[in-house]
Amino acid sequence: MRPLSLLFLLATTLASVSDAFAQRRGNDWGWSGPSRVYASGALIYGKPRGEFGDHVDQGFGGGGHLIFRVDPAGLLGLRLDVSGLEYGRERTSVPLSPTLGGRILVDLETTNSIFLFGVGPQLMVPTGQLRPYLNGSVGLAYFSTQSYIQGQDQPDEYRFGNTTHFDDGSLAYGAGAGVYIPLSRRRGPISLDIGARYQRAGRTEYLVEGSITDNPDGTISFVPLESEIDLATLHVGVTVGLGRRAGWRTRGRRR
Repeated sequence: MRPLSLLFLLATTLASVSDAFAQRRGNDWGWSGPSRVYASGALIYGKPRGEFGDHVDQGFGGGGHLIFRVDPAGLLGLRLDVSGLEYGRERTSVPLSPTLGGRILVDLETTNSIFLFGVGPQLMVPTGQLRPYLNGSVGLAYFSTQSYIQGQDQPDEYRFGNTTHFDDGSLAYGAGAGVYIPLSRRRGPISLDIGARYQRAGRTEYLVEGSITDNPDGTISFVPLESEIDLATLHVGVTVGLGRRAGWRTRGRRR
């Protein structure tokens, strides 16, 4: 089954389950949280798989997602994901200027990064001490290799001279699962978010550590690698409800 067909089937199933859950609760159901919108931030560990894993060992980064709950039961949501992982870094000490020789040195850093964007349905358990979820997404995988200069013994905000050497992107899709663990149920509910995702993209060109060669005449040369992209990620983060309680509540039957 094609990915888009699978996501359509998942969305249809989620909507049916959500309607059944709301009816089972009777016609007196409101949002289990204070908002229809939830925001999350997380730390992410990535482990490349398949052909991509032959060239890249691992990656670290962060990301976040927004969830727009689309049914009164709180089972079905529309999820927007954005994340970035650094999978390679090189640092070299070089003179700031040839005319100064080695009197003033700076760090020349090159980073290899992947950015992932996706949107799709999410099925959630809206109540309980443990709230599992499943989701699927379609989006974009974007690779970028950049270099910049940073003064030695200075914080990151003193970077300058940023240059992008190479970038490429392709359509990506994936699926994930995890669990929300409520930490606070006040007006802005807070939950611990622990989960995993598997994402796949088409053939993409990218650079890795050692891909760039500095030539004697001051130019650089590189030969990009190309492969399909398979990436498994683990994340730990915090999800917070935004805004006030929504008003999707109807009156129950009188007894």
